[in-house]
Amino acid sequence: MAASAKQHGTPSGTAPQPRRIWWRIAALLCLVFAVMLALQVFLNYSNYRKTYLNLNLSRHLVLAKDVRQTVEAGLNLGLRPTANVQLMAVLERIGLRQTGISYVAIADDAGEVVGSGALPALSPAAWRALAGKATADAYWQDADDATLQLGMPFANSFGGKAGVIVIGYARAPVEQAIAAMRTKLALDYLAVVALAALCVSGAVLLMTRSFAAQLERLAGAIAGALAPAPVPVPASAQTADGAGGDMADDVAQFIAVSREAAQALAQAQHQTQQQPGAAPAGAQP
Repeated sequence: MAASAKQHGTPSGTAPQPRRIWWRIAALLCLVFAVMLALQVFLNYSNYRKTYLNLNLSRHLVLAKDVRQTVEAGLNLGLRPTANVQLMAVLERIGLRQTGISYVAIADDAGEVVGSGALPALSPAAWRALAGKATADAYWQDADDATLQLGMPFANSFGGKAGVIVIGYARAPVEQAIAAMRTKLALDYLAVVALAALCVSGAVLLMTRSFAAQLERLAGAIAGALAPAPVPVPASAQTADGAGGDMADDVAQFIAVSREAAQALAQAQHQTQQQPGAAPAGAQP
C-alpha cells in the first residue's frame, strides 16, 4: 500500500492542499478580465489616434481650401501666385492666427514658389511633381521627421492643374498628444486590473472557503487509505457539519471496515494454513 502511495506521487499520510484552489480560480478570472480589458483599451486608443489625426487634417484642409480659393481667384484675373497681393495677406493671416504650422507653400506649374515659413528646399521639378500626386479636387498627405504635409492642387480657368498648395505642420505636438493619451490609458488599465484582481480574489476566496474546507476534510480522510497504519480521522472532520463532514465520516467508516475485513481474512487464512493436513496456500486439490 505504501508502494501504491509512491506511485501516485503522494507521500504516505500527507493530504493534498485543496485550499489552493481559490487562487487558481481567481487567477483564471483575472486573466480573462485583463485580456478583454486590454482589447478594449487598444480599440479605444486606435479610435482616439485616428480621430485626433483626422481632426488635425480637417483643420488644415480648411486652411488649404481658403488659400486655394484665393489663388484660383487671382488666376481668373490673370495673376500668378507670385503676383497676387491678396494671397500674401492670406498667408500672413494664417501665420498670425494658426499655431503649429511650419510653412505654407504655393508652387505654380512653372515651379515658381511663394509662401511663408521655413519652406523645404526643393527643385522646380520636384514642386511640379507634387501637383501630380492627386487630382484637382482631391488632396494628398505625406510626412517626414519634423512635419506632416498636406498637399492640395489648384486649377486654372480651364479646369487644368496649375500648381499645388502644400501646408506643413509640426509633427511633434501631434505625436506628443497621442503618446500622452496612450500613457494615460496604460496607467488606467493597470489601476483597473489591480483593483479588479483584488476584488475578484477576495470574492473567490469568500465563495470557495467553505468548499475548500470540505475538500480538505475529505482529503484528510482519504489520505488514511494510503498509509501503512490506520490514520485517525481529524477532529475537524468528526465534528464538521454539512455534506463535507458527513462524507468524511462515511469515508473514515469505510476505511475502518475495509481494514477490519482485511485483517479478519488474513487471520482466517493463517488459521487454515495451521490446521493439520491443510493444503498449502495456492495449491490445487
